[in-house]
Amino acid sequence: MTAHAKPHFQPKKSALTFAFSLLTAGLFQIAPAYAEETDTEATESSKPTFNIGGAVRVNYGIEDYNQASKDRHGDLDLELLRLDIDGSYEDWYLDARYSFYRGQDFDTVNFAFIGFNVDPNNQVEVGIIPVPFGAEPYIGNSFWFSGAYYLGFEDDSDAGIKWKHKGDDYTFDLAYFHQSEYASSDFNRYSFDVADETVGEEGGYYTVGDGTNLAANEEAGQINARFIKNFDNFNVGVSGEFGRIYNNNNAETADRYALALHSEAKFGLWTVKAEGIQYEYDETEDIGTQDGTIALSGFKYAADIASKGRVGILNISREIPINNRFIDSATCYNDFTHIKGTSNNDLGNDESMQNVTGCMLAKGGIYTYIDVIAGKNMYFVGGSGIGTQGADDWDTRFNLNIGWYF
Repeated sequence: MTAHAKPHFQPKKSALTFAFSLLTAGLFQIAPAYAEETDTEATESSKPTFNIGGAVRVNYGIEDYNQASKDRHGDLDLELLRLDIDGSYEDWYLDARYSFYRGQDFDTVNFAFIGFNVDPNNQVEVGIIPVPFGAEPYIGNSFWFSGAYYLGFEDDSDAGIKWKHKGDDYTFDLAYFHQSEYASSDFNRYSFDVADETVGEEGGYYTVGDGTNLAANEEAGQINARFIKNFDNFNVGVSGEFGRIYNNNNAETADRYALALHSEAKFGLWTVKAEGIQYEYDETEDIGTQDGTIALSGFKYAADIASKGRVGILNISREIPINNRFIDSATCYNDFTHIKGTSNNDLGNDESMQNVTGCMLAKGGIYTYIDVIAGKNMYFVGGSGIGTQGADDWDTRFNLNIGWYF
């Protein structure tokens, strides 16, 4: 595979500001008609509602590439305690999730935002919001998501404002994100974002290069748009992401973009999901990416990914109704991700692969994931990064996760 040419679009600060202004102006034009209609129809004020939920999960895993894990015959721990909060009052609503990952010894916000129902087809959300990119809500079936998650393109949340529009047979999202949910030097986060590499090994950073291009980068402005068209038994969507990276070392900036085409189809009890992504960070000394890599962090650690790459995802699953005392249904799946680094530098020019085969067993609010995850040159499965120079061996881990969601 060869690298695609860099697009001419370069989102400067003025372009991001213009997009934000356009977004907010359009929303205020929609609001008055709906407000007038609901005021005349309402006979009394609605009462606020407030709900608290959460999850408790226990995890067992054993890694074939970790001798200590094999010597201990795997590890069993209380993996997660989670708090979910949602509420509503008239046309306003809130949604928040905070997780305590006891197995990894850190806690983090997943998302936390306030929303407003402009009318039945339009909502505005402000806060730490799920980023509209790729299949909705996410493309992965397994406990591990797809490989796109570790590149920041699945189940990601950032700080900004989003407009959600629902038509008769389509949905459209437009969002502006000012920054990631935490400072780039804080690796204690759920979703993967650009990392400050200068915090060093004490912050849990692993480099595949020579360590001479460490940069204090952060995300500084991002526009997202997603359109999904729904048909009888499938949908097709396109997503775009355009933003800037700011280097705190030298006050320089660089551009980045990502484009995706995604689809989901249902054939009876079978579901097929597919997604293709092309992404690129400018390769420049301004942000230390001249070696073809950039660092992303999540779950306490950071690692290099290829600064340019292509991603292909194909996930197949089948639901199996069971309906006995122990299991209501099982969903078995195989999720495959291929990532090809297309950097101009050899460091960020390699392939990574991830394959997860498993089943999810459901009983009420109890969900059990049984997964065998295999990775080649893949972060979180024995690899040092993604799409970068690494080992050609396949590594595997077995994982059993039992959670009660309430």
